[in-house]
Amino acid sequence: MEEELGVSDESVVKYEVVTFSGGRRLREVLEYCHKEVVPLIGDYQWHREAFNLNFFILQEIACLYGITDIGSCLEDEWVIVFLLRKLSEKFSDIWVQVTDTDGEFLLIEAANVLPKWLVPEISDNRIWINNGEVCIIPDHEFAEIAPTFREAVEYLRLGGDMYRDERVTKEAFNRMKDYPEQAKANSTHRIKVIVPRKVAALLKQYPVYMSLALELFNSRSPEDEKIVRRRAVFPQNDTVECTVRFTRLQYAHMLGQPFDEDIEDDRESMGNKVSAAMELLYAHSLSYNYLTDENVYDEPAFKDFLQNLAQDGYFMGEVPGTEKYNDMRDLAVQPYLESTRMQNEKGLFVKRTGEIELPTDEEIARWDQTTDSDKWLDLYLNDPEGKPDANNEEEMSTRVQEMLSKVQHFMNDGSAGLDGVNYYEEDDSSSSSSSDEDDDTGEPLFGPDDPKIDEDDFLEFFLKEALKLSPEEIESYRADHNSKPKPQMNTVPEEKEEEVNNEEEDDGFDEMEAELKKAGILSDDAPPDQQVLQNLLESIKSGGGVTGPAATLLGQLGIPIPRPDDFKNTRHNDNESSSDEEDIYASYN
Repeated sequence: MEEELGVSDESVVKYEVVTFSGGRRLREVLEYCHKEVVPLIGDYQWHREAFNLNFFILQEIACLYGITDIGSCLEDEWVIVFLLRKLSEKFSDIWVQVTDTDGEFLLIEAANVLPKWLVPEISDNRIWINNGEVCIIPDHEFAEIAPTFREAVEYLRLGGDMYRDERVTKEAFNRMKDYPEQAKANSTHRIKVIVPRKVAALLKQYPVYMSLALELFNSRSPEDEKIVRRRAVFPQNDTVECTVRFTRLQYAHMLGQPFDEDIEDDRESMGNKVSAAMELLYAHSLSYNYLTDENVYDEPAFKDFLQNLAQDGYFMGEVPGTEKYNDMRDLAVQPYLESTRMQNEKGLFVKRTGEIELPTDEEIARWDQTTDSDKWLDLYLNDPEGKPDANNEEEMSTRVQEMLSKVQHFMNDGSAGLDGVNYYEEDDSSSSSSSDEDDDTGEPLFGPDDPKIDEDDFLEFFLKEALKLSPEEIESYRADHNSKPKPQMNTVPEEKEEEVNNEEEDDGFDEMEAELKKAGILSDDAPPDQQVLQNLLESIKSGGGVTGPAATLLGQLGIPIPRPDDFKNTRHNDNESSSDEEDIYASYN
């Protein structure tokens, strides 16, 4: 369904809110969400799409439903969880489910404190948020297979007992301990740019176009390069200076984009990139139509959408032409329009570009001129002399120590096999001594016949999980370390290619180890637990693989392990439902 609607199933978060107090209660919950909960995050800037909830019937169950394309911004995912948890704290009679492409990702966060019986094969639709707590449908129900969404909701409706553990809730929500302040502080980066006056006007009035344009620019093709060089729609003969807003991740991406590198003025350089992105957006928008609740019925994609809903049981056996079918079809219009909102924005872009009123210099001068420091791009060092910042060093050391304890737990887990460890198992004080013996004998921790783990994948894992770096900080780190010239592989004889690859991987791990030593995290006389990390780096660097599939190690260390998830429904907007809609929903409760 998401692919048909233009949503990548690799980057979506979907969420449902159910209650057994009738349709009017759903309306009350939705209104409170808009008026009291969403404002908690202030002007938080979403990377791609915003949090949204709307009425829907999912597997014959009336609920509030939403789906958000987060792109590569994990911060958006946790802001969504934060909002849903706050909503559950207000209404004790609602049950909230939130999942992403990895499935029940809250379980991954709490992997070390979960009950032993909770394994991935039976975890779908078991995890709910109620009263701000993580609640799990116990194993005496659906012991051999995961319940369907409908079965899980029926279990909740009948008042079945739930597994609750303060440790699970604490671990699952640990990333949000400093929300919403942390999220708001990290979401936006404002800079001065020099752009055509029309570009400034469009971004001021319709900021959503920044995300759409940058996404096209960052993935542009050779044919797109011709478009951005022509500057046919936004010529450079009338430019102005203004402040524009990025998400931090967008800004980091744009810094790494090669374009007009000979321009030294940062305002002009970044402005040229933004202008080129808007040129691309205009060219790509020419093929989109603007849909309304009047013309959507003739849209072929909407007809396909209705067909998919029918296959999923949405119409509950009603045939086209009946009054109830038409009511439910009309009810699906707004969710469909919301699901295609980004395409609809493109459909309006050409029209808005031609009609927008251009601001005067005096009007632009009255716009917000605030800019933000880019100090957050500095990963390790805090001054030009290269002296490690004491606070950063201490914080990084703490983060690394937390990761190391997970590494040791993995090394000592006697239950690990060829298919991997049970990373949903509870912490256990028992451990195997085999890893220690391997360390003492100097043997590699991992065997040469085990599957390989890619150096870049491990680097990203380490930066994200051990140091808790945000995606934009990782992008900056990569930009710094990818700036060095790399060997041209097409000039390397075939028999030497593997040797060059091995040398490059060695260099990558040498650099990582050097960074950690420079920051004071690793040393030649490191204590045993830090030595685990050094051994891990050395093992991968020396050509050994990782015990079990790569996903086993990443899963044990808390990295989300992708699991297929059949997304069969669509996103919905935040518009209020009519009283007729409320009556329809009330009839299903």
